Amino acid sequence: MTTLSWECNKVVCEIVTEQTNDDLSSVTDAKDFLLAQLKESYFCHQKALSSESNKGDLKCPIAFDGWGCWEATPPGNVAVISCPSFVPEIDVNEVATRKCGENGDWTPDEALGIKVANYSLCFNGSSFLRKIEQISNQDLLEDLLNLLLALPLLPYENTNTELTFSQCVRDVLSSPKPDSGELYCPRTFDGWSCWNDTEAGLVARAPCPHFIPGFNPNRQAYKVCEEDGQWLRHPVTNMTWSNYTTCIDYEDFAFRQRINTLYLVGYSISLVALVVALIIFSYFRALKCTRTIIHKHLFLSFILSNLLWVVWYTAVAQRPVVASKNKMTCRTIHVLVHNLLVCNYMWMFCEGLYLHTVLAVAFLAEDRLVNWFFGIGWGFPVLLTVLYTSLRTSADDGTDHCWLEDSVYIWIFNGPVCVSLLVNVLFLVNIVRVLLKKLNTTNTGHGRSGQTKKAVRAILILIPLLGLHYLLLPFRPSRGTLAEKVYDVISALFTSFQGLCVALLFCFCNNEVLTVVNRKWSDVRLMSRRKKTSSYAVTSMSYFPRSSPSDVGSQFVLSEPFFRISRV
Repeated sequence: MTTLSWECNKVVCEIVTEQTNDDLSSVTDAKDFLLAQLKESYFCHQKALSSESNKGDLKCPIAFDGWGCWEATPPGNVAVISCPSFVPEIDVNEVATRKCGENGDWTPDEALGIKVANYSLCFNGSSFLRKIEQISNQDLLEDLLNLLLALPLLPYENTNTELTFSQCVRDVLSSPKPDSGELYCPRTFDGWSCWNDTEAGLVARAPCPHFIPGFNPNRQAYKVCEEDGQWLRHPVTNMTWSNYTTCIDYEDFAFRQRINTLYLVGYSISLVALVVALIIFSYFRALKCTRTIIHKHLFLSFILSNLLWVVWYTAVAQRPVVASKNKMTCRTIHVLVHNLLVCNYMWMFCEGLYLHTVLAVAFLAEDRLVNWFFGIGWGFPVLLTVLYTSLRTSADDGTDHCWLEDSVYIWIFNGPVCVSLLVNVLFLVNIVRVLLKKLNTTNTGHGRSGQTKKAVRAILILIPLLGLHYLLLPFRPSRGTLAEKVYDVISALFTSFQGLCVALLFCFCNNEVLTVVNRKWSDVRLMSRRKKTSSYAVTSMSYFPRSSPSDVGSQFVLSEPFFRISRV
């Protein structure tokens, strides 16, 4: 296996100017510098493990000298890297060089007799050797690197864990070790929390990490130091074990699981209903019109959105480890879910805009209007998604856990959605006003109560179509209260079953759709009867023997009604 060539050599493990240590602390914190060295050395080590350039032909190996990571270089060549940005008083626009000897080993300095690189240009041409001093932190750096390599999850993959690890290095891992002579479990970092040196036989405790979904940060995790000065190992994995089970609020966890199950069931049922409704609208040509075209695209946006939500709740929400790893696939699902969610709202807006336009405009070019709807319903959300993704990717914070953390960039989606809902409210008010006016004009004898019932029925039908039920629960109650649980249940019902509600109102309970479906069903049953009748007639004719003319006549008389039916 290819490994990293470690070359601190008592010279460049730690950088100090010719001035005093006090002057160094005024330029940069020594522990910040240690953290920067550690990060560079880790990624250099990973490069060495994954690189094929160290294999085969003779080359100087990939090496980290405390400042920079040097690529594998053929003998006789000079390697060039950018000046490290974390070194004080350095020009990052310049480069450092290093000569690979003819024997495939980095060329040592003739005066010092050790392997060093030329960083003179990084210091504006000043001699590199005047800028370093013989101070060794190589042992600490190697210990920290070995700790990183043993972790199941790399802290650098997550902003929160990197901050926690950095603080652990500052406060614990880089501090002097106890010299009391007592037996201690060694200080460590387990990927989530920092654990200090603990006397044998005692139990160490640490606050539960706030960045793990489902953990209560007000509780404490613990780690057992056994009598032999070793951390307790898990009986199954045989790895040192930190107990985080105490961090989970099991009552709240069970409630959240039930809410997730409610969402999953609701989205699944809505998905099936919407697919059936879309098939019905697409199959029957008698239902084809501008209104049903908009319905079909609204149903399609719901189908895609519900499908992605089902994937989200099964593959991400119920697997915290997936969110912790924060892989590209997980973030892609997050982006697609929000894109399709905006598509839902935009097609709801198109529904309201179409109804309002039909009532307000006498002569309407519906074909041109439908093209605008395509742009609003599908094109506009894509533009928002591209903007959101580019800004969220370049952000320094809020990029962990599949982008589940709150971010100001979410308003790129929320802003247009809120505007569309407010405009749909205005559409609803105007539609109901026009409807009441027409009911008053064409009084059919139902009276005021009948007109009111029709208006209320129209409002109840339009509310789920336009998505206005979301305005009924605009603010989330405080966490941990009974009101929050009621809110979560109602929100889950409204959100996940909206697709089913829309499919019921505008397809399965629609008189026009029911008429067309019943007519088709009647035709199918009639054709089935015809086939059975025709088969029975043929069987009847083949049953009678043709022995005489009179028998033939009798046969025709008996069979004639079946022939009449078959000719209809």
